[in-house]
Amino acid sequence: MPDALGAAAELEHLFGAPATEVITSPIVLLGSVLQIVERLHERREQWGYTYFTIQQALAHEFAPVIARL
Repeated sequence: MPDALGAAAELEHLFGAPATEVITSPIVLLGSVLQIVERLHERREQWGYTYFTIQQALAHEFAPVIARL
């Protein structure tokens, strides 16, 4: 999703937080393929995350991210 901040703004009410906090949440992945790859690398460095769970309905959409990793 190229407009990550716009998508995060749509989730503000669910999180009870501003879009800038939603987008940096460790449970949210929004943005372009390159942005998501970068965020996954950052989360590994910051929190030691070595695996993630993706909803089955989004598996095909997430494939380009896996290919970049």
